[in-house]
Amino acid sequence: SDDWSFLIKLHGLAESAVATKLLEILRRPELAKPLRKLNMRTLLSFADAVGAVTGTSKKFLESLGELRNTLVHDIAKTSFRLSEWAGGPHGASRLATLMGPDASLVAIAPTPIDKYRFVLWARAISVLAELQGATAAHSAAFRAHVDAEVARRASIEAELTQQALQEMLAEDSGEVE
Repeated sequence: SDDWSFLIKLHGLAESAVATKLLEILRRPELAKPLRKLNMRTLLSFADAVGAVTGTSKKFLESLGELRNTLVHDIAKTSFRLSEWAGGPHGASRLATLMGPDASLVAIAPTPIDKYRFVLWARAISVLAELQGATAAHSAAFRAHVDAEVARRASIEAELTQQALQEMLAEDSGEVE
C-alpha cells in the first residue's frame, strides 16, 4: 500500500479544488497564477472568508495539509502507512483531528478497501461537494446583496427625484425656497 502517494495526491486534489473554487467565486481569472502559488492554509483563510467551506471541512483540510507537510519534507516518510500512524500512541486523537466526525466510519469501512483511505476519500468527496455547493450559496448571497443594494439605491434615487420634482414645481409656481 502506498499511503504516502495517496495522501499527497489527495492533498493536491483538495488544494487545487479550493483554489479553483476561489477563482470561480471571485470571478478574477487574472488571479489564477498567484492564487495557485498560495499554500493550503492561506487558501483556506480566503475560502473561509467568502463562505466556501465550513469549519469542519476547514479543520479536515488543515489537518490533511499538516500530515502532507510531514510526509513531503522527510524522505524517510515515503514508506508511511496510515494504519501504523493511526495505531500509534496518539492514533485516536490523530484520527479524530484528521477525520473529524467521520473517524468512527473507520470501524465499519468495507474490508476489501483500506479503511483509512476509504474514510479519507469519503471526507475529501464531502469537501468537494461542499465546494461545488459554495458557488450556488455564494451566488445566491451575492444576488441578495446586489438586490438589497439596488433597492437601497432605488429609494435614494426616488427621494432625489421627488426633491427635484418638488423644486421644479416650486420654481414654476414661484414658490422658491
